[in-house]
Amino acid sequence: MGTPTTNNPTESKIFPVKTPDRKEITRGEIAVLDQKCFDVKNLNPGKIQANCGKASAIYIQKAVKLALNGKIDAITTSPISKKALNKSGFRYPGHTEFLGKLTKTK
Repeated sequence: MGTPTTNNPTESKIFPVKTPDRKEITRGEIAVLDQKCFDVKNLNPGKIQANCGKASAIYIQKAVKLALNGKIDAITTSPISKKALNKSGFRYPGHTEFLGKLTKTK
């Protein structure tokens, strides 16, 4: 997501928020609801890590809960490591199936 005039994602402001309050967000900004489930000091880029898979699952679960409760209008996901997700104990072929389970969609 870029700014209204450039569509350049590097120009977007990314910032943490405590609640999904729409008043805090303006166009060209990306608010991240920090779940405090991951310490970037423990990140090993290029390695499949269970803690990364667990963090992905936690963020997906929180997003679905907020959407189902009407606190947010939509969710979006980016590519996640299916191997890391499974390594953390979540047994789904991918996050699409995980979303289906969370939303009771067949």
